[in-house]
Amino acid sequence: MPAPSSPPTLTTPPDAPAREQAPALFNTRMRAFMAWLITFVSEMGTMATALYDYATSAYGSAGAAASSAGTATTKAGEASDSAAAALESEEAAAGSATAAANSATAAANAAAGAAFTATSTTSNSIGGGSKTWAVGAGFSYQAGQFVLVSDDANTANWLHGAVTAYSGGNLTVNVTRTNGSGTKTAWNIGLSGPEGPAASLPAGL
Repeated sequence: MPAPSSPPTLTTPPDAPAREQAPALFNTRMRAFMAWLITFVSEMGTMATALYDYATSAYGSAGAAASSAGTATTKAGEASDSAAAALESEEAAAGSATAAANSATAAANAAAGAAFTATSTTSNSIGGGSKTWAVGAGFSYQAGQFVLVSDDANTANWLHGAVTAYSGGNLTVNVTRTNGSGTKTAWNIGLSGPEGPAASLPAGL
């Protein structure tokens, strides 16, 4: 059996996105992270194929060793030991292949589940309080996350607050900060950091 070649090199993952990042940075990192996941799945598949090939070759070597065992009692014992070792290598390789497949599946699921950037055509006015946008299903919003909802036509018009519910494709937000005015019908929605503390001024100002 030829000596195994070096395993394929796995691409180093990029910086992962975080909820507290600005929407633009979060979106950039999310796209880079999802692109890396696609590469990672391919690399893990290549590794799994190589491991299977090594296992098949080891199993063939075990059979050859068992055949030569009939030439002498001493050689038979040595061949039996070699066959057992080869079978263990095959089982270990099969286990590694299964683990690689599981990792690939987990990576694909993670890529599919990371959805926090939405759009909506729900008519809403710039103002505080509880507001709901229809964004559709399949997103990963959870109560307590902070979002920034901005006007698609003019990003100076925005609302900021915490998610209170996401159900039936509708996202409900308790808006606590706003900028701009008017009623808008085209929105971009993304994760944001929590609202910072209010600035304090000396008495008399």
